[in-house]
Amino acid sequence: MVLKLLVDFWSTQDGKGRAHKCGLLLLTATILAFLLPYDSNGELDFVLGAGEWLGHALILMASSGITARWLFPRLTNTNTLIAMTLYSAINAVPVLLLSIVFDYILVSYNTPLSYGADIYLWWIAESFVLTLLVIGSISIVAIKFEFSEYETKATTSPQPGQKFLNRLSPEMGADLICLEMEDHYLRVHTAKGSILVHMRMTDAVNELENFPGFQVHRSWWISADAIETISKQNRDYKAQLKNGMMIPISRSRVDTLKEKGFL
Repeated sequence: MVLKLLVDFWSTQDGKGRAHKCGLLLLTATILAFLLPYDSNGELDFVLGAGEWLGHALILMASSGITARWLFPRLTNTNTLIAMTLYSAINAVPVLLLSIVFDYILVSYNTPLSYGADIYLWWIAESFVLTLLVIGSISIVAIKFEFSEYETKATTSPQPGQKFLNRLSPEMGADLICLEMEDHYLRVHTAKGSILVHMRMTDAVNELENFPGFQVHRSWWISADAIETISKQNRDYKAQLKNGMMIPISRSRVDTLKEKGFL
């Protein structure tokens, strides 16, 4: 579950998801620019040091999504820690290249250095550790956010007909009895009274999808729980509701009620 959430976060192509990821990268780069500047000898001023951190954030914005979409499908059964370490190592490559370019342009241009293998090994280790730190920190935040959002969605799944019920004032409650057409309005009857809503019957029925109830007439929809009895008078059917209302049932709707066991 944790790895799947991280895969979704780092590989997202959704605009909102990308904005979250880029925002966290910029925030982390800003914090690290103050806490862990590369220039421990004081050769560069803060603006240049912060600029390098911004460059790293931009590099990771570009590489993190591409790397995630390429790497993670190949690591479906891999331990989360191993997968994220490998992911960080691959993303450290463009960070390393930027560090080399940055040093050549802003340091070696004025003070030519003879680079040995030890310098490059240091850069490789430094780039990997810092990339792991950035990706790890953001992943922890993402896990907490994604788990919270997942749990919220799981515990607050919308109730049937919730979209329509949201149109009613809290005083009307959610105990629907029936809907009645009145010109261009719907009169909504609940256990606590009635209210007019400006909408069509067809739209209301669509919003009440999966809610236990039926449209029994062109101008009437009734809640299944509100039905007291259904009787036949001559050739016409009528439903008596628990609040005492008598609702006409059109002949074309009789078969539906029979299928549901009300007749």
